[in-house]
Amino acid sequence: MKKSSSVKTKSIIIFAVAGTLFISLNSETRAEELRRAEILTNSQKFILLILDDQSFFCPLCREIFLNFCEALHASGHDEFTLGLLVPQVSDDDEDKERTEKIIEKQMKGLIVGCNIRIPFLYDRSHIFKGMELDGATVILFDRVRNLLKKYTLPLTPGQKEEFFSF
Repeated sequence: MKKSSSVKTKSIIIFAVAGTLFISLNSETRAEELRRAEILTNSQKFILLILDDQSFFCPLCREIFLNFCEALHASGHDEFTLGLLVPQVSDDDEDKERTEKIIEKQMKGLIVGCNIRIPFLYDRSHIFKGMELDGATVILFDRVRNLLKKYTLPLTPGQKEEFFSF
């Protein structure tokens, strides 16, 4: 069991490094988002909020996601949070590129419409495609406490207390 936990931790670290690389190399992202992403990845505390398109299209999952974004803003944690939308579009989809563009535009609409203050990037390179997501996922990096934690939304009351106390 301990070996499995170690493998999961290593996978999270690998995906986080890949995400940082993705953020810095994504030329289609606005310069302002890139600057904020660079600042975030160099900070002592960093939150990566990952949303897959399955969770995005689920009304209950989307409501949980929006409530979490509001809680991040209310607590001030949105200042060091970066969002990532991971498309899970099937390789069999004949019009995969078009489907991904539609998902990206819908996400941008949700961000503007719900006044989400977290910058979101779209995983066009499919770096996070292999990551097993059980819904919206939050990865917490805290260099001061040497902490790396992964949560799946919705957070339990104990997880909320732990998460928002860092």
